[in-house]
Amino acid sequence: MQVRNDFSGEAHTVVQVQHMIGDIVTRIDVPPAPAPRQLRPADPLFIDRTGPLRAIIGGPLAGDRTGVPIVVVSGPEGAGKTALVCAAAALVPQFPGGELWVDVRAVQQYADGPALITEMIAHCLRSLGVDRGSIPGELHERRAMLQTRTADRPVLMVLDGVTEPAQVYQLAPRAAGSVVLATIAQRPGRFIAQGGAVPVELDSLDDSHARELLIAMAGAERIDADPAATTALIEICGGLPIGLRTVGGWLADVPALTVRELLDDLEPDHDDRLDGLVTTVYERLPPGAQRAFGMLGAVSLPTFTAGVVAALLGAEETEGRAAVAALHNRYLAVDLPARRFRMTERGLRAARRRGLGQSRAAVSEAVERLLGYLTTRALFADQLLLHPDRLRLVSPASRTAGQRLPFPDAAAAQDWVDGEWPVLMAALDHGARCGHAERVWQLAEIIAALSLNRRGSRDLIRICEIGGQAAAEDGRADVRARLNALASRGHLDLGDLDSAERVLTAALEQGEEAGNQLLLASIWEFRGRYLERAGRRAEAEDAYRKSLDLNESAGDRRGAALAAFFLTGVTGRTSIADYQRLHHVFSRELADERMAARVGIRLGAAYAEQGEPERAVPVLDEAVRVLLRRNATHYAAEALQVLADIAERLGDPAGAHRALSKAAELLAARGIPLPATARERLATLEAGEVTPE
Repeated sequence: MQVRNDFSGEAHTVVQVQHMIGDIVTRIDVPPAPAPRQLRPADPLFIDRTGPLRAIIGGPLAGDRTGVPIVVVSGPEGAGKTALVCAAAALVPQFPGGELWVDVRAVQQYADGPALITEMIAHCLRSLGVDRGSIPGELHERRAMLQTRTADRPVLMVLDGVTEPAQVYQLAPRAAGSVVLATIAQRPGRFIAQGGAVPVELDSLDDSHARELLIAMAGAERIDADPAATTALIEICGGLPIGLRTVGGWLADVPALTVRELLDDLEPDHDDRLDGLVTTVYERLPPGAQRAFGMLGAVSLPTFTAGVVAALLGAEETEGRAAVAALHNRYLAVDLPARRFRMTERGLRAARRRGLGQSRAAVSEAVERLLGYLTTRALFADQLLLHPDRLRLVSPASRTAGQRLPFPDAAAAQDWVDGEWPVLMAALDHGARCGHAERVWQLAEIIAALSLNRRGSRDLIRICEIGGQAAAEDGRADVRARLNALASRGHLDLGDLDSAERVLTAALEQGEEAGNQLLLASIWEFRGRYLERAGRRAEAEDAYRKSLDLNESAGDRRGAALAAFFLTGVTGRTSIADYQRLHHVFSRELADERMAARVGIRLGAAYAEQGEPERAVPVLDEAVRVLLRRNATHYAAEALQVLADIAERLGDPAGAHRALSKAAELLAARGIPLPATARERLATLEAGEVTPE
């Protein structure tokens, strides 16, 4: 057999032997693999992110690097995290050991869980010149080899799209001066807690930078031609670069297409065409968060808490907290004060689309649970904020028995009412649409009374209208009467005397039909207030007397005291002794400090009119203190105006200015202006250059 000893082609070292006796020892010098340069080029359309860029370049990528800093760039899908990393890396010198890029999403296509990290390390080793056959199989062996290969020269490692801290810390290179840049589509808390990563968070582009990106793609003429349409287009995209690039590309493809035409075309189906990334995020949520996402879309609420989500899901509050945390972590929800949240605009649109898949029965049951949850909470707040003996058609005991009080004090209860108010209003609307009549009127009756502290007149009227309709469907004439009477307060505050008379006339008819004596007594009291406001003082006096008689006949001491209080104000024959007696009744006999404080305002004014400011001021100061503690800011402002009168009479303009300024501040917090006469007095004091002490 003849063997040829020829060689053709290229090789670094070739040894040819004709006859071999013994061993041949050769030395083959294999040149080291070139340092990998895998960074993607900077995006020419990258829009200035000055703050985040400075956070990376001025810190971890600065010249005098020590240790191995890890930077986690976080933000919602499509915020431009990868582009930011490319832009930052392009602004620094090359790393001697090379630049590695691991696209985690690409690796996930054929490896997941622990195997994902193992394969990510293998990718880095191959990039560093290790032959595929020389890479060990075990994770710890691969990690040790990666540490060895990155021990001598600093390396820049980009891990794009990681989902777990281990995917970062297991791959961190060893050489001092190395840097790891990781991008994540979740909040960075776990990455910071487990290894001290430096967080850099991206959000949507502001309006000016979003316009800049659209102009770069479609030209200034079209983008600036219709500013309102451009703003709406930016809002549909959530200000995120990926959405803006998509619509900018559509504009660039069709030069004749205007922004307005594109906007009109997008309105019906922009979720399908722009929010695909949200679908990807949704698929990565745990099951409880997926359910919450869909239900929040079906029952659109302005804000939500863990308790609200738990009620919608019919779950324990711990499950609600876990679901909310997952939505927040994945940038589908934004956190607000007092542990409240709201969906992001893109998240809400996608959730609504997801909510369309919920059955009507499931949504109806969720709304019913929500109404029950809110009603119980509102009753607890009612018991802390309003007197326990006030007229209630919903029995607190029926809803709160055996449950723990959720509020430590009245201030916390008022904070809950104020913070949850938009949700309470939205729940009434949802409940009415789902036909939960009894649940709706129960919640309406409770929050209508609570709204009196807020002085939200239009809300009060709306609550009474929704609740009244539900009560009619449920055949409850007494509830309709109660809500019509309460609605009269809202109409009076708006100066609509005709509407106030209309609802009070209906309330009296419905109250007579219901045959509830205490309810009729309350309606006559409300009618007296209307008649007094209308200047019909004699009729108002008669109405208050009817209320007084009905309350006394029914044995309701507090109702009788209330009627007597209003009666004393309308007769014009009230003495200081009358107010002193009422003050004693409310403060000592009824333990109703809120009403005692209201009587104190009139008592203080009476003392002042009698020339006894030394007796007036302590009573009024105490009234202000109590009313502020009870969150009755409207009445506290009334007391402060009386104190301002006294200060002016005593020649103390600075004191008058303090009192009126405080009154204006309290009312402004509730969206209520200071009365015109008080505003004029305050302006006069300020024009006189009064400087508060």
